[in-house]
Amino acid sequence: MSPHYQALGIDRLSLAEQIALARTILDRLAVHHADTAPEPAASSAPEPSPEDLQLWEAIQAKALAQLHR
Repeated sequence: MSPHYQALGIDRLSLAEQIALARTILDRLAVHHADTAPEPAASSAPEPSPEDLQLWEAIQAKALAQLHR
């Protein structure tokens, strides 16, 4: 476990609070990236594959299922 996890008190948050925190952080990073990223000359980032999207959806579904227990 990261020392930051405990130092910031994340280990004392409920699973629902940790998920909400993670979503907030990811949303903020996306906004920051959009504000600071240079305009690409061409699309340099590959599109996510269907397998990547399915993996993310499975991870999210598992976390939400644990949340509702």
